[in-house]
Amino acid sequence: MPQVFIHKNSLISSMFRSSLRLIVVGIVLFASFEPVQALTYSLPFRDNFDTSSVWTVQQVSGSSWQQGSPSYGTTSSSHSSPSCWDVELNSSYRDSTISYLVSPQINFNGEYNARLSFWQNFNTEDYFDGARLEFALNGGGWITLGLASDPNAENWYSRNNIASSNRPAWCGSSNGWIQSSFVLVPLNGFSGNVQFRFVFTSSDSVHADGYSIDDFFIDQAPVFDAGIVSLFYPMHFALENAMDSVQCVLKTLAALLSIH
Repeated sequence: MPQVFIHKNSLISSMFRSSLRLIVVGIVLFASFEPVQALTYSLPFRDNFDTSSVWTVQQVSGSSWQQGSPSYGTTSSSHSSPSCWDVELNSSYRDSTISYLVSPQINFNGEYNARLSFWQNFNTEDYFDGARLEFALNGGGWITLGLASDPNAENWYSRNNIASSNRPAWCGSSNGWIQSSFVLVPLNGFSGNVQFRFVFTSSDSVHADGYSIDDFFIDQAPVFDAGIVSLFYPMHFALENAMDSVQCVLKTLAALLSIH
């Protein structure tokens, strides 16, 4: 099994494999295959989609996610050559599409403020067609990650509701490749397996070029990533060009340790 695009320390369990058991009944041989354990990765997780993928496509209707080099309209390139994931590589997406692109299991070990980022390029019918990102904890139900203009994110969703899904989505035009990122505050302190999935939906009429993603990364917060949590002095203002003392509370965003 190739492990060419995942961080070398990320692979922590083996791919679905089968143990072969032969059962002799008379002169007929029966073979039973027993699945063992699904592939699981640890952080940091980095996938540039340029080789065999560990992501899974789940197709409901309409167009499908495809891995390769897109060549249609404004979605006609990958961010890092040669490949990305795209909804219909060589044509516009179809009406009434529902298609899921699901990540492998990624193990979180109590991390704080891990950062998810990816690049995207899209041109869809605004207010109607688009994509969102969801997550699931330990195989549970799917939860939409964030809202438009989320304070934990950059370039996160164009709308908080589109007609084809009644959910938040990136829609309209990105005007080329843009990077979106999210500090995973909802997962702070969580220990267990997490999956992510991109959901693309379209309405029953009018379609456009498509939707592409590339370079999907999840990185742990730096150990010495400090930030001001509370400011005690000065309270409301400071004199210009005057030296004064500052009283505040700092916390490392990675470990959430207070320093007074």
